[in-house]
Amino acid sequence: MNSSKELHIVAAVLINRSGRVLIARKRSGLPNEGLFEFPGGKAEAGESFNEALYRELYEELGIKVSVPGNTILDYIYRTNEGRDLHFHSFEIKLDAEMELSSTDHDQLLWVEAGSTDTYPLAKADLPVAFYLKSLK
Repeated sequence: MNSSKELHIVAAVLINRSGRVLIARKRSGLPNEGLFEFPGGKAEAGESFNEALYRELYEELGIKVSVPGNTILDYIYRTNEGRDLHFHSFEIKLDAEMELSSTDHDQLLWVEAGSTDTYPLAKADLPVAFYLKSLK
C-alpha cells in the first residue's frame, strides 16, 4: 500500500501477442516531453500498486487489464532535485489486440523488448529497458 510520505510510480511493460513491448512518447508540455516511457504513473495514497496501475492504464490508454500480483522490477530513481521515486514495474501480456489512444502521449510504438533502450527514454525508465535487454 502506498503511504503519503513516499512517491511511488507504477509502470507497465505491456506485451502484445507478437511479443512486442509498448513504449509511449510524452507529448509536448508535459514533464519528459519528447521522451519515451513505459505507461503508468503515480500511485495515490491508500492505493495498492496494482490498483494504481489499473487506474493509470485506464486513464492514459483507455484499456482495462488484469494487473498481476508481482512486479518484475522494483527500484529507486533519484531525481536531479534529490527526490527518491520508488518504481514498481509489472509485466502485462495482452491476450487480444487493443485499440490504444493516449491522453499524455503523442506516439505509441510496439517495439522489440530487447531494443527499448535504443529509443530516447526518460532516464527513470532505463532500468526497465536494461532489464528487458538482459532477458534476450
